[in-house]
Amino acid sequence: MKHTKLTDKQQQVLNDMKQGWELGYSTSITCQRYWLQFGGIGKGGRDKTVNKATVHALERKGLIKRHYDFPVARYEITAKE
Repeated sequence: MKHTKLTDKQQQVLNDMKQGWELGYSTSITCQRYWLQFGGIGKGGRDKTVNKATVHALERKGLIKRHYDFPVARYEITAKE
């Protein structure tokens, strides 16, 4: 399989997800944001904002997949990674 070159930010998001951080996207019209939360979205762990361009690049490269839920979409690492 051909390896995809990742930016430092893209690699950090994948590394965080492997270490127990969950990537989410708020689907609310009033508060749209992407973030990682340790232990899972809504579990009360610390969180950090992720740039939407980073998330979109990982999706385009097929390295993460979004699962739609309301009000938060969640992402998982694909088998490609």
